[in-house]
Amino acid sequence: MQENELKHGSIFTHAFNFSMIGTAGVDPIGRILKVNPSLSHILGFTENELISLTLRDITFSEDFVKLDDYISQLLLGKISSHQIETRLLHKHNYGIWTLLSISLVQSNEGNPLYLIIQVQNITERKKVEERYFNFIERSSEAMIIISNRKIQYINETGLKFLNISEKEEIIGKSVIDFIHPDKRNISVNYINRVEAGETIYRIEEIFGRVDGKFINVEFTAFPVYNGEKNDMHVIMKDISEKKKTEQFLLNSEKLNVAGQLAAGIAHEVRNPLTAIKGFLQIMDRESIGSKMYFDVLLSEVNRIELVLTDFIY
Repeated sequence: MQENELKHGSIFTHAFNFSMIGTAGVDPIGRILKVNPSLSHILGFTENELISLTLRDITFSEDFVKLDDYISQLLLGKISSHQIETRLLHKHNYGIWTLLSISLVQSNEGNPLYLIIQVQNITERKKVEERYFNFIERSSEAMIIISNRKIQYINETGLKFLNISEKEEIIGKSVIDFIHPDKRNISVNYINRVEAGETIYRIEEIFGRVDGKFINVEFTAFPVYNGEKNDMHVIMKDISEKKKTEQFLLNSEKLNVAGQLAAGIAHEVRNPLTAIKGFLQIMDRESIGSKMYFDVLLSEVNRIELVLTDFIY
């Protein structure tokens, strides 16, 4: 038993020392107990320098508030582990963006012994994200980022697009709430497809603004993996004017077809009407039948001709 414990302890020590992920043991009040070479490399401190510090000492003050809250939840047993993006302080006094994982080690009695902190340097990734967000913030197209079907980000163009003055009015709200009720079922299908990893191109949708008006939009949506599942990035274009033009052209085409149909009908009616009128005039000249009847019949024929002329022109 003792031999197995020593063996397992040796394996743990080897994994700790040679891990590519920065790792530290921290006591419940935040004092650093032990660090591996990877963490020393990430932060620029030696091991001895780090174990004279606390977790608060190497964390940006504005980020530590949130980190400290998760640590409190761990110590109270409310959560068993947590992962957070936070900035740590390099020895040369500049910030490093890290993906920090925290877990609690307890005694057999369930008392907290120490925290295991694992640190990955994500500074380059954050720089890429920052450039991306700067790009989409200045984009002339409305862009929205959706996670768990809730809106997490919208650019300035998107605010104007939806007639919103402040981002807080929309952040955290369900994207489904902004879709026309008649379109929600098919929209959920599109969302499911994007969350499954598919990109949706140039789909027409009816989106609601905060003022209650609905606008026709064309959107493209693509998935971005966030480490757990796919978020949904949406690019939207207002096509309301385009739809109005299409409807106008459609109505014009219908009117044109109706006009052509009317002209055809009038032509077909006028041909036999001309023959009838001609024979009535001949019969009138030859005094066949009552003069009064011919006058009435010719008057009605002339009236029909006038109606047909007005109908066509």
